Amino acid sequence: MRVLIIGGGIGGLAAAAALRKLNIPHHVFERAPRATEIGAGISMWPNAMKALAWLGLADAVRRRGLIATDAHIRSMNGRSITRADMLAIRDKLGAEFLMIHRAELLDALLEGVDPAAISWGKSLARVEQDDHAVTAHFDGGASERADLLIGADGLKSIVRAQAVDNTPPRPAGQTAYRGLVKFDHPAFPRGSVWEVWGPRARVGITCLPDSHIYWWATHHSLRMTSEANPDHRRDLLQVFTSASGWCEPIEAMLRATDPAHILKHDLFDRAPRRGWSNRRIVLLGDAAHPMTPNLGQGGCTAIEDGIVLARCIQALHAAPETQPNANGASLDAANIARALSRYERARFARTASLVRQSRFLGWWGQRPAAWQCRVRDAIFSVISPLTFERSMMQFGAYDAGQVSLP
Repeated sequence: MRVLIIGGGIGGLAAAAALRKLNIPHHVFERAPRATEIGAGISMWPNAMKALAWLGLADAVRRRGLIATDAHIRSMNGRSITRADMLAIRDKLGAEFLMIHRAELLDALLEGVDPAAISWGKSLARVEQDDHAVTAHFDGGASERADLLIGADGLKSIVRAQAVDNTPPRPAGQTAYRGLVKFDHPAFPRGSVWEVWGPRARVGITCLPDSHIYWWATHHSLRMTSEANPDHRRDLLQVFTSASGWCEPIEAMLRATDPAHILKHDLFDRAPRRGWSNRRIVLLGDAAHPMTPNLGQGGCTAIEDGIVLARCIQALHAAPETQPNANGASLDAANIARALSRYERARFARTASLVRQSRFLGWWGQRPAAWQCRVRDAIFSVISPLTFERSMMQFGAYDAGQVSLP
């Protein structure tokens, strides 16, 4: 049996590491010339750390990341709406919350992947399949043939569009600005994670190693200074200033960030929908169930997907009825389809819930009027102590290496 993985991001590398652990032949094809992520941080929840431990990569991630100690949601003036003790949750779940730069996470995942099993700079042109195999055709004329193909090629997945579903992703109605800066401020202690809510706007602040801060900001009606030559920092400082009522260290943090290193992206997701596979082709991560970043679970669930899918493939690989016959025929497509359906059944309910909750949190956190924000903050401050930690426990308790396969 041989598996092709299209996409060398978080989910694709996790799938490759899982297949390697289970001794299933595979190869990754990534269109970028090398592994790279610019100016972005990511949260590894306890569920992701458990998955990384199953892969044997948790220590590699810990060496590159920073353990989060506490999480706060604050009103724009800095008042705490709710707080969670991340270390207490770690003690209950047996795994920590860890903050890491995406490039460092990719480097850690690569420690679990055979370098000979990755081809960089390979852009997928099209996929096709028949009763005996699936074939990936790449720009430049090269092609690869295998028993099964995994589409781990992100939100705008070519694999999805060609083989599963070509409907476009759903706009979330929000634009996110992201930045990375070396920054210390007495108002923001190391190890903290903040989300600050205001009218039509939110800011997130996360500590990273070496005194770096990863931040993001969204606003419903931010006016750009120039369409041709945008200055994202200047645009953000139209809104997020101390004079406008935003607490420290938001303005100081934005001013300390190099404008050339601020990224801007519209946010998208997909309404949860079954049907992640087509015969010998299957999706994972953002290709299957993209979600807005409001819960910080996109990368975490992609790692989970890779492990659960590999476990389902292992069961297929080991089944006597799926072994090549005396004539060397490839694995039966019907058996492969059943294994891929098993993976989807194991993952759909969890990822669908996270997609919905993430979208709702984005809507809830950016009410347009000041009075709506006051009502929102008051309600959240009452219900959140009962639900905030409980939700974190629920999300973080999942263990992809041990979950029962249906």
